[in-house]
Amino acid sequence: MKICDDLERFFQQHPDVLFGVSKLDYSSYGKDYKCSLVLAVPHSERLTLETYTEEAFENQTIEARARMKSIMVGVLEVLNRNGVLYYLPEAAQNSEETLTAEFSFKYAAANAGIGWIGKNDVLITEQYGANVALYAILLDCDIPIEKAVLSSRCPEDCNVCTNACLYDALKDKKWSNDLLRNDLIDFELCNKQRSLYIKTHKRKNACGFCMVACPVGLH
Repeated sequence: MKICDDLERFFQQHPDVLFGVSKLDYSSYGKDYKCSLVLAVPHSERLTLETYTEEAFENQTIEARARMKSIMVGVLEVLNRNGVLYYLPEAAQNSEETLTAEFSFKYAAANAGIGWIGKNDVLITEQYGANVALYAILLDCDIPIEKAVLSSRCPEDCNVCTNACLYDALKDKKWSNDLLRNDLIDFELCNKQRSLYIKTHKRKNACGFCMVACPVGLH
């Protein structure tokens, strides 16, 4: 299939970027689109608890998102060249009350086989742990779907992310596809504590302790 070959050739130019294709039958978007192409761009440097600073983590996140935008230009050129109809969901949360976005990139990434959701309620990849920026594009075309990851691959006794949380917001529970966000994290508490930062820095605290603590992908 030409679109698959073209995407494969494009991503060969970005060998560190993870990508996969997920089904959409779990989403309301499944009525209008057939699949989602999911990308995971790694942070340029792997921070640890020993090297972590809030500013460094925020800068890593901004840098990865900027690179994602640049890569997306090339992806959209491939899609347009092949006449594929697509939709770009908003990445930002659309509700401060529910803290949800219109489309869950991390859930799509798990369904695309890129990784799983950790005890820290973020996507974990074998290669980079939690240190990636995610994006998903909804496509109206038939291309092969990856095998979904439906349960956690974290070691049974690993709780370093839970212990790293400054606010005890994580519930030390392994993810599976049938669990809700509330089963993993007190997201309201997490958001409340991060929002205290707005008074001095005009933005929420990036607070990546539970992400940089994850040992997956370090060895």
